[in-house]
Amino acid sequence: MLSKLWQNYNLVLRKYPMTVNMLQTGILCCAGDAISQKLIEHKPTYEWQRGLRFFCIGSFFFAPGIKIWYSVLDRFVGMKSTPRIVVTKVSLDQLFFAPVLLALFLSLMQCINGECSRPAVEKTLRADYWDVLATNWSLWPAVQLVNFYIVPAEFRILVVQIVALFWNSYLSYKTNVGSAAIPPPPKPRIYVPVEGVEASASGREWKHNFLDKPKDRSTYDLSRTR
Repeated sequence: MLSKLWQNYNLVLRKYPMTVNMLQTGILCCAGDAISQKLIEHKPTYEWQRGLRFFCIGSFFFAPGIKIWYSVLDRFVGMKSTPRIVVTKVSLDQLFFAPVLLALFLSLMQCINGECSRPAVEKTLRADYWDVLATNWSLWPAVQLVNFYIVPAEFRILVVQIVALFWNSYLSYKTNVGSAAIPPPPKPRIYVPVEGVEASASGREWKHNFLDKPKDRSTYDLSRTR
């Protein structure tokens, strides 16, 4: 049964590599977010909108980016699994690709979760970028050494995403509960004074001055100030 499923998976993967990688990456990103919500954050109810966001990020951001990057590495560095080629790939992956990918991811999540202004994005990067990048370097160099040295090219994204199931839980927590989750500022409330109405001390409530109330109600309409 399992061998048959594996054979069918291989056939579909070789026929539709990008589609399969996008679907499996989206599903695993969504699963990582579910782990974060239920097992780390202990949310009483599952926020499906947040899970859907992670599915879309995995499918349309992570999967195409990683697929293209691996193709670039195979083309310009080589496809053989010699020590020199593997070390070169891991070095480029962790010193160039990972820093760029994580910066783009944190910026994208800040725009999705809250304020998308430049100051808000810069605040998110200052607060969380180096922490996330250091955590990345504590995990992924070893994973990528094994991945580039042993795993066939068509299965490397799958291996990365299986490990990333737990990595995605960390990213979900970091971008939704940690300091990166910067909410948008509240919209200002504007109060316009009218004749016969004075502001309270707090400036947020209005009360009618009955002593100076005009005889003719057509002078102003209190309902317009509500």
